Amino acid sequence: MPKIGFVFPGQGSQRSGMLADMIEQHKLLATVAQLVDDGTIINTANESFGALSPESLQKAHALLESGKAIGKITFDGIAD
Repeated sequence: MPKIGFVFPGQGSQRSGMLADMIEQHKLLATVAQLVDDGTIINTANESFGALSPESLQKAHALLESGKAIGKITFDGIAD
């Protein structure tokens, strides 16, 4: 009896032209990165709440609800 193998190409669907899209995305991100490095575009992340956890999410939500948040609120990874 012949052996059968299953190949899974990864997450998401694959389509024709996908590599060309990825190359264009790379070019776009490289341009944006250069604009950030040059100071043409500024980062609006003003507050980081550390690793994402129920407590840090609650603090970030409270800041948003207070109406005093300016710029982006970020988290640094996910808590253990």
